[in-house]
Amino acid sequence: MKHGLKITFPDGKDHHFLLSAKSISIGRGKENGIVIPCNRVSTKHCELRRKAPNGTSFEIIDLGSTNGTILNDEAVESEHARELRDGDTLMIGLDLKASFYSLEEVGVSKVVEKPSISEVAGAVTVRLKEIQKPRPEPAINPVAAAVARAENGAVKTS
Repeated sequence: MKHGLKITFPDGKDHHFLLSAKSISIGRGKENGIVIPCNRVSTKHCELRRKAPNGTSFEIIDLGSTNGTILNDEAVESEHARELRDGDTLMIGLDLKASFYSLEEVGVSKVVEKPSISEVAGAVTVRLKEIQKPRPEPAINPVAAAVARAENGAVKTS
């Protein structure tokens, strides 16, 4: 199973990342797999790690960041990795929201541009690109859809 991370930047733009490396660092420094150009994010802020070499799950650990990492409203400590599950929400620093999700492959689509691979040696985190239309309707993960509706205030409670 493949996993992705959606990060919402302070300007409101969403960026999606396919998580395919064994370890992916997130931070302001250019040496990170995911670079966040934001002053409220530490140079090496946090890290996503695959739990086993061929594992299908990830964990997150804070790397001693100044403004912290939050997983589902609970602080992630630098000594204790926390397992990530489909639909988990993260706060990276003070104002970067992120969502962890699982991906299901439903077919092969033609990519408009060749995906760019991070310049970091050994990194295989690829930023997803727009897919050329027409494209098949994507399979909807009900948990991820419910989380997205909840984040947008679309869920009505009785």
